[in-house]
Order: sequence, then C-alpha cells, then structure tokens
Amino acid sequence: MEGQETYDELVAAMVERALAPWRELLPAEALAAMRHQLEDFITTHPAMDRMVQQLAPAKVVASSGEVPKDGAAAVDASSESTGTGGRK
Repeated sequence: MEGQETYDELVAAMVERALAPWRELLPAEALAAMRHQLEDFITTHPAMDRMVQQLAPAKVVASSGEVPKDGAAAVDASSESTGTGGRK
C-alpha cells in the first residue's frame, strides 16, 4: 500500500534521518558503527520498540469471525441455546 511503511522501513528511515547531519563529517566506518548502534537501540529498547510499533500501519484483517478472549474457553456447540426457552 502506498504511503504505509513496514516496521523495518520505519526503523531504517529513523536511522537515516539521525545520521543525515553526520554524513559530511564522519568517515564511512564511523557512520556504520553509529547505524548499528541506532538500529540496535531502536529495535531492543522497550520504549522505542513500542513507538515504532505505534507508527507502523495496522495489520490488515483477512477475515472476520469470532475469536475467543485470552483465558476464555471456546464455546461448545452442544451447550448453545436451541431456541426452545431452555428446554431440550
């Protein structure tokens, strides 16, 4: 989808933006080291990781349907109402 970025693309864009002011000042080896440190920080620090997750596009749902809540048991079809006022 145009205009939407994946998690990795967002991280790469953040890193490149942070490195931009240093490109003319530092040698390639220093930029590579900074890139590695920034990528590591952004993807492993809990606050940064949450921020990137929030910026990433929402996942597209392929289909809809009932999904049990965490810890809830699945509904057993035999215990569902038969529409007879509770009598079987």
